[in-house]
Amino acid sequence: MTLKHLEIFVEVCRRESITRAAEVLNMAQPAVSMAIGELESFYEVRMFERMNRRLYITEAGKQLLLYADSVLEQLKEAKTILKDINTVSPVRLGINVTYGMKLAPQLLSGFTERYPQIPVYTLINNSRQIEEQLLNNELDFGIIDGPISNKLLTGDRITEDRLVAVCASHSMIPANISADDMEQIPVLTREYGSGLRNVIEHLAAAYHIHINIRAESISTRCLIDLCLAGLGMLFLPQSLAEPYLQSKEMREVIIKDFSYMRTYYLVYHKSKFFTKSMKCFKEFLEDAAVCQYP
Repeated sequence: MTLKHLEIFVEVCRRESITRAAEVLNMAQPAVSMAIGELESFYEVRMFERMNRRLYITEAGKQLLLYADSVLEQLKEAKTILKDINTVSPVRLGINVTYGMKLAPQLLSGFTERYPQIPVYTLINNSRQIEEQLLNNELDFGIIDGPISNKLLTGDRITEDRLVAVCASHSMIPANISADDMEQIPVLTREYGSGLRNVIEHLAAAYHIHINIRAESISTRCLIDLCLAGLGMLFLPQSLAEPYLQSKEMREVIIKDFSYMRTYYLVYHKSKFFTKSMKCFKEFLEDAAVCQYP
């Protein structure tokens, strides 16, 4: 098997057609078919199902596509870097929304102050989307809360924060509740795929209850406003909730037998080629006091 086999395989996946892939690659159709056949023989699995003159990628093919995309992108990246070993490349960083609200400004300004020559592109997104973009080599690093869901990714713990349930101070929600009470109490939550939503789903599964979701949003800021308006209970990292608790705009709701520490990780692809800029960013994040919550 060669890199050419992977290039052909990726193009066939993109086009969902051997004929169209052959046109893009400027190859004869039989040559493309032969390459796919050799790939399947090498791995001893079918990469595509052929039905009604269409190709449907198999589960094995989907797994290979993850690796093939990563390998080809890294080779492309390495070629660019090696053309000029001293070139300063940008760092592409994805940040979990809740982490971004509290620490992103301090983190990015601190890194820029130390390394003004290294540009950082920053994307604020939910944890699931960040993982997908890391797998597709659209980002170099992600800062998300665990656990990491894909075996091709790895991460280094950078900090943790206690998760608290809060409501508006004037809310009728009791100060102490059980997990079962959450079937009646309106809950405000982030969208599916976010770290905070994962906590809600974990709680529901652990206690075998149905969470009464009143509203969900991609914006933590919007959920905080809804909570302040008395529309429901909200889970927040303590560091983010603290200003509202101190000002008495919110109060904590104690859930019996529930305690949850939210751990944040610097995540990257296991096979990622680290540029000089990426090494600087990783070292900065490991050393900087900004990684620790007050």
